[in-house]
Amino acid sequence: MRSFLRTTGILFRAHLLRTLRTRRCLVATLLCLAPVGVACLIALVASFEGPPPQDLKIALLWNMLVQIITPLVALAYGSAVLAEEIEDRTITYLFTRPLERAAILLGRWLAALVPLLGALALSTVTVLAILGRLGTEGGEAWKTAGFDARLLGVVLLGGAVYSALFAAAGALFK
Repeated sequence: MRSFLRTTGILFRAHLLRTLRTRRCLVATLLCLAPVGVACLIALVASFEGPPPQDLKIALLWNMLVQIITPLVALAYGSAVLAEEIEDRTITYLFTRPLERAAILLGRWLAALVPLLGALALSTVTVLAILGRLGTEGGEAWKTAGFDARLLGVVLLGGAVYSALFAAAGALFK
């Protein structure tokens, strides 16, 4: 067990910076900026037209952020866990060493998980901050107590689960 954790930590540290320098990371970051841009557009229109309806805010948060952006960003990071090793032809080097294969997958997945969760968290918090300043039609409160924390939890947990599924699929299937 000790060697498994040591191997996982070494692979995590070795591939974290490499993950941050890829084009996939740039694309995933740009995907995370899409809801922020839409929230800014809603805030701009609201400054001229008045507060937006409650359904528009919920649709942006649930439909765009949770159901579209989270799986797409997780796909970008999760599919790259072993694909980069295969593309660079360094996977054979890892397999010729006395390393547990699960440690290779776990270390690489954790290295992809850090920027994934960071980008999703930053996007979610920014969108909530922009939309939180806007009122709604009729003046009713549009979110309940603890809504922000629950939404952030859903996005982060969804990103982790989706990326794990995509990483496992990348490891199991060609």
